[in-house]
Amino acid sequence: MKTRLPADRLQEKSPTTLVANHLRQRYHFSPVVAEALTDDLQLLSHQIHGASLLAEGQILYPAVKSDEPAGKALKNCQYVMARLTMFAKSDIAFRQQHGLRELKKRILHRITEEADAQGGALTYEDLSWLLFADRKTIGQYIQELRARPLSPAPRTPMPVPASRITILSSSSSCSTTPRRRLPNASTTA
Repeated sequence: MKTRLPADRLQEKSPTTLVANHLRQRYHFSPVVAEALTDDLQLLSHQIHGASLLAEGQILYPAVKSDEPAGKALKNCQYVMARLTMFAKSDIAFRQQHGLRELKKRILHRITEEADAQGGALTYEDLSWLLFADRKTIGQYIQELRARPLSPAPRTPMPVPASRITILSSSSSCSTTPRRRLPNASTTA
């Protein structure tokens, strides 16, 4: 019996594989033909729908607009629906090499950068929810990322500092992303 690592099996689990398997089973195409047709269907879908579709591993998440002032009630804040990449194919190999903690820091860096690029800010509470970690752990991840040497390449803003965040409740306020920056993604990848 062939022994395969869980990460190898996970790489096969994707929408692309779902379509290719459907084509093979339904139309009795060879694996090569099914994969070629799947690639063509993905290209056509992207051409038809453009960037309106989420890519594999992405979610839409409401992030407070970056220009919202601190202290404003959350119910009165404006939001942007930020497209966040919660899972990228390269994350599997990264986790095998660096472990879960480093992977979560990598994802934290990636999604804060993506939210900022789309005009949104993620709070510690947002990050806790998205990464299934408590707020204190998110704070530790951010401190560790800030402690890394900075590179001259563009960097991403950090989430709101703990002193400016109110734990989400009915009286919570929205706040903006300060201009503190994380190390470049290349230093975390």
